[in-house]
Amino acid sequence: MSQIICGNVIETAKEYFRVMLTSDQTGLSDNSSNDVNFASNGSVVYDTLSNWDASTNSYQLGSSDGVYLINFSIGVSSPTVTAESIIDAGGVVRFSDDNFSSFLGTPEFGNVTRGLDENSGAIGSIAVSASSIYKATAASVKVKLQGYANTDATTYTIRNDCNGMSGGSVSSNATITFLEIVRLA
Repeated sequence: MSQIICGNVIETAKEYFRVMLTSDQTGLSDNSSNDVNFASNGSVVYDTLSNWDASTNSYQLGSSDGVYLINFSIGVSSPTVTAESIIDAGGVVRFSDDNFSSFLGTPEFGNVTRGLDENSGAIGSIAVSASSIYKATAASVKVKLQGYANTDATTYTIRNDCNGMSGGSVSSNATITFLEIVRLA
C-alpha cells in the first residue's frame, strides 16, 4: 500500500530483510550441510519487521499468505583457496513451520556447482546464487540458508567477501554470502 503526500511516495506495510556474512565461517566438515551462521559471523542489514531469529539463523515471514521474492548467494572455498580441494559445493534455502524440528520439503530451492580442473580434479572456490518466488501458506514459516561442500580435504569455508574467493585481490567490500527476502504482495 502506498500513500502520496505532497508529491512524495510513502511506502507503508513493507517487509524486507537482508542478512550478510561479515566474517568467514571456517572449519566446516566435508560432505555436510551447515546453516550459514549469520548470528555469529554476520550482520542484519535490513529487518523491517524485526523477525530475525538468531537462535536458528532464520527469518520468520511476516504473513501467512504473502508472496515473497527470496534471493541468496553463497561463496564456498577450500580452507586455503589456492589449495583447490572443492569438488562440488552449493547452497539451499530451507523452510520450516516448526522452528526447524523438521523442514517443509517444498518449495526448497538452491544451486550447486561441480567444478573440476585438469590437474587435481578440484577447484579452490565456488560461488552460487538463486532466486525464487514463494507463496506463504501457513503462519510461523521460517527461512534459512545452508551451505554444502564435497572436498578432497577434511573441511571447507563459507566466505564473506570476494577476496576470500580468489588468490588475489578483488574487493573486500563485495559481499559474497547473503540472504534477502522481500514481500511482493
